[in-house]
Amino acid sequence: MEHKFRQMPKGLSPFDIPTERTAANRFYADRAREVLPKLSKILRIDDDPVRAARLRVGVDWILQRTTVLSELGRMMVEEPSEEDVARFHSVVRYIAERHAKMTAKGAAAYARRVRLGEPTDRRDRLRALHHGLNATINYHRRRFPESSWEDVLKALEHTEEQIRKKVR
Repeated sequence: MEHKFRQMPKGLSPFDIPTERTAANRFYADRAREVLPKLSKILRIDDDPVRAARLRVGVDWILQRTTVLSELGRMMVEEPSEEDVARFHSVVRYIAERHAKMTAKGAAAYARRVRLGEPTDRRDRLRALHHGLNATINYHRRRFPESSWEDVLKALEHTEEQIRKKVR
């Protein structure tokens, strides 16, 4: 019987060969890895040594997280404007100062949101949440036309009760 598929070289598994995405992530992480040690010296806060130390520890934390580095590397452009540099510095500072309360996944998501221009401040997040809730209600009403607005209000009341329990 003739083989229809290419055979893997002996001694290798499919997981040994990096995908294009993995190679791209490594490339961008290496770009950020080159810049961050220099940046940690620039971002020093001279008037508060404790905060400066926390910032250095945060940059060290970032340097150990490839997922965060790859997102930061994607933020770096060939010829950055002053705005690009300031945005990059602010993202690094934000993640470094809050690294103890963030996961690497959360830090990478924050950097991605900033890079893509998605909402990051509270007012924009609330607007996005409001829009998402309305879209969900409209989708539900199209999917279940027999649902009344009273049903929607009742579901929202149950949701409010659950949220209030979480806030307490």
